[in-house]
Amino acid sequence: MPVTLAKTAERLDKVLAKLLDISRKQAGVLIKEGRIAVNEIPAHKAQDKVAPDDLIYLDDELIEAAGLSQCRRVLLFNKPAGCICADRDKRYPLVLNYLIDVPHREKLHCAGRLDLDTCGLIIITDDGALIHEITAPKKQIAKIYFVTTDVPLPPHAAAALARGVKHPAESERYRPALLYPLGERAALVQVTEGRYHEVKRLLETQGCIVTHLERLAIGALLLPTELTRGHFVQLTQDEISLLFAQPPALETVAAQFAVYLQTAIAKTSLS
Repeated sequence: MPVTLAKTAERLDKVLAKLLDISRKQAGVLIKEGRIAVNEIPAHKAQDKVAPDDLIYLDDELIEAAGLSQCRRVLLFNKPAGCICADRDKRYPLVLNYLIDVPHREKLHCAGRLDLDTCGLIIITDDGALIHEITAPKKQIAKIYFVTTDVPLPPHAAAALARGVKHPAESERYRPALLYPLGERAALVQVTEGRYHEVKRLLETQGCIVTHLERLAIGALLLPTELTRGHFVQLTQDEISLLFAQPPALETVAAQFAVYLQTAIAKTSLS
C-alpha cells in the first residue's frame, strides 16, 4: 500500500527507505551507485533533504511525486497510439496533452510506460508510491495485452512462453508468460515483469512480429469497454485495489472483450 510521508523535508535515504521498503544503508548504496535522481538531477548524498513535492526517480522511473497528498488522483486512461508516457518530449505528443482540462496536470505521471505505437490501459496519478507499487519488477503485477502478429502464431508458442524463453537481445530469460490464442494471428498475453519491449520480444522469439499491441488489464482491473481512446475515468479506492488482485483467466478476459476482439481480429485478417 502507498506510504504516507511527513509533510516536511526529510533526508533522501530516509525517504527512499520508506518508499522502497529497504534499509537506509541500502538506500545509501542506490544513491552512491548513481541510480537516484531528484527532480531529474542525479543525487549524490544520502543526507540531502527532499521536500514533499520533489520528484524522486530510481533508474529513471518515478517513485515519488506530489508529496503523496491525502487527495491523490488516480486516473485510468485509454491511451491512443502516437503519444508517449514521458513528462516531456520534443518529438512526440504526450499522454498528458489529453488531460488539458485537469487541474495541476503537471503533477500527474504515468505508472510505467506504453510504447509510442501501443495503446490501451495506463494509470496516471500523483501518488508516487502507487506508481512504484505498479511498476516495481519484484511486485510481479500481472498485465494482460491483446496482440496481433504479421504471421500465424506457431502451435508451440503458448508452451514455450509458459516455460520461459530467452531473446537474443536480452541477457536473462523471461519469466514464464501466458498466451491464449484468439486466432491464427491474434492472442492475449499475460506478463509480470514489465521489461523493455517485453511482449514484442516474447513474440519475436516465436518468429512473429507484433503488428498491434494493446493493454487490456493490470491485475484484475480491466479497461472499460465503453471508454474510448484518449479518454479517462477517475478510479475509486475499490478499483485501485483491483490493480493488485489476481487477474482473471485469459479465457474470461477474452469472453468479456469478445465483441471488440472479434472486430479487431477481423480488421487484422483484411490487412
